[in-house]
Amino acid sequence: CGQPKLPAFLCFPPLKTHNNGAVRSTKPFRPWRVGYTEEYSTRTEARRRELFLKRTARARKDIFDSISDEGLIV
Repeated sequence: CGQPKLPAFLCFPPLKTHNNGAVRSTKPFRPWRVGYTEEYSTRTEARRRELFLKRTARARKDIFDSISDEGLIV
């Protein structure tokens, strides 16, 4: 994106791709909504965090649990 402090979903098109039905594995579960975001000042920092979350099941579980505790996920 080049703009500081923008949420990742505004910089990258995956959510739109999933909701348009372009991804076969997620197509039956549309529409997808953003349930959690983090902001970073650089794209590099955001990408590092994204890769960390994709590789680390415990980190994803902690985020999911915190969202569930706040009542954001039904």
